[in-house]
Amino acid sequence: MSGIQEDTGQATERMQTNAADAAGYSQDGLGASARLDALSQQASANGEHMAATSLRAFAELAKVDHLAYKMDIYQVVSGHSDRTPDSFASHTACRLGKWYHEGEGRRCHSHLPGFRELDAPHEAFHRVGIEALQHARDGRHEQALAAIARMETLSLDVIGELDRMSDAAAEGHAHA
Repeated sequence: MSGIQEDTGQATERMQTNAADAAGYSQDGLGASARLDALSQQASANGEHMAATSLRAFAELAKVDHLAYKMDIYQVVSGHSDRTPDSFASHTACRLGKWYHEGEGRRCHSHLPGFRELDAPHEAFHRVGIEALQHARDGRHEQALAAIARMETLSLDVIGELDRMSDAAAEGHAHA
């Protein structure tokens, strides 16, 4: 009888030790889980910041591309270049157009305010630039100048939508 009581006491002691160990392991697991959650949240925030920074950099590059496009139009209209209208990229073939229609823009940023609104002024910017070239080539200088003025307004619209998207991405990161 005393042997059974001794065995029962040892078994009870082992169960209490195992229960204490299990509670300790559970606490360790919860702590590790909390640390992993914190790391995951930090990684997500870093990813959002990098995406916003990437978008801002691309938007600045697109602005420079459009400035170069306008300068090329001015060169032709002023007679300092003999480029033909068909040598200019369309709104889908330029860097911004490819980004918007088939690239990272469509995949990653189409949810942002300004994305959908960007396409119309961008398309018109390219179309009106070509019209300015055609008017100049045909000797219709007043129409060429009017088209250039319209192209400048459209350029500001494109820049505005790019900035709107960049600001929304940065603001989304700030709220994350």
